[in-house]
Amino acid sequence: MPDDNLPSKTTAWGRLPAIFWCFFTTAALTLGGGLAMIPLFSQEFVDKRHWLTEEDMLVCTATTQSLPGIIAMNMSVLLGYKMAGLAGALTACFATLLPPFFAIVVLAGIFLRFRDSRYVAKAFLGIRASISALIAVVTWNLTRKICRNVTVSVLAAISFLLLATGWVGAVYIVLGGAVVGLLLTWLCPQLLPSAEENRK
Repeated sequence: MPDDNLPSKTTAWGRLPAIFWCFFTTAALTLGGGLAMIPLFSQEFVDKRHWLTEEDMLVCTATTQSLPGIIAMNMSVLLGYKMAGLAGALTACFATLLPPFFAIVVLAGIFLRFRDSRYVAKAFLGIRASISALIAVVTWNLTRKICRNVTVSVLAAISFLLLATGWVGAVYIVLGGAVVGLLLTWLCPQLLPSAEENRK
């Protein structure tokens, strides 16, 4: 259910219009998938409205990577549910689905006609560059917030190498990280950051 301990006192039902508009506009204007949407959602719901915390965004990012399906849709369901329960999840999911649906129906024919245009190709090159910057910002922010401990930093580095080389898939990296975290908690808790450090 939505978290009533968040700073904002807005009711769950009162959040639905803002949830719809934010997810709709973000899905309509952002190319590059769910990861490119993270900084926009964080700015809107964490920094501006205070309906989510930074920890919520971190957990959501990790969870969406380990679930089957489209990252953007998984993220909309998780964030929407966190902010406004089942109604929030349905609203966010529907809002995220509408822009690509209309884009495919209305713009697909137009794009196919002009896809060989060098102007279109250059435009998409610029779009891909901006998306790379968005994802880089997300990566940097997550790294700064999570890798505050030697053990965690080592685990992150190993996970990066495994993903970069293609030896292990993202799902297995997330599940393996969970297992390693539990084992360290039981066997060597001093190697992990304390709860107070995690909340900083």
